[in-house]
Amino acid sequence: MRLLSLSKKITQNKLKILAFIHRDDTRLSVGSFSPVLSVFSLYELGNTVSLFLLLDHVGSANLKASHLQNGVNAHPPRGFETVTLMFADEVEHRDLSGGGGIISAGDVQWMTAASGIRHKAVFSKDRSDCGGRFDMLPLWINLPAKDKMNPPHY
Repeated sequence: MRLLSLSKKITQNKLKILAFIHRDDTRLSVGSFSPVLSVFSLYELGNTVSLFLLLDHVGSANLKASHLQNGVNAHPPRGFETVTLMFADEVEHRDLSGGGGIISAGDVQWMTAASGIRHKAVFSKDRSDCGGRFDMLPLWINLPAKDKMNPPHY
């Protein structure tokens, strides 16, 4: 009788399937942004979630003072949007057409890469010179196929 009632409960409740196990102890560097924790990525989610491609936590760490503007130099993202929440410090985003700007603590930047935009994301000159704590959260959002070749913009 107990087995029958248990199997009845299982069929009444839908079973949940574990999509992936995320370990939160792996930190890496992206350009000179470090530490970077991938909260989730396309590699983990595969085809289970097509809207979100990647969510990283960059920092919380201390930027050492330097005459160099460290970060990620020019690269060509395409086919998605990034929404970056800045919690501490500031990052300068510039694309080859002159677009972009500086996002500071408390700011949110929304960039649509769409058909492709060559841009860089580096610590601002002022912050590079004096150093300090940095902390940001970029989220990559997949564009629908019909919008992937639209013009890029901020």
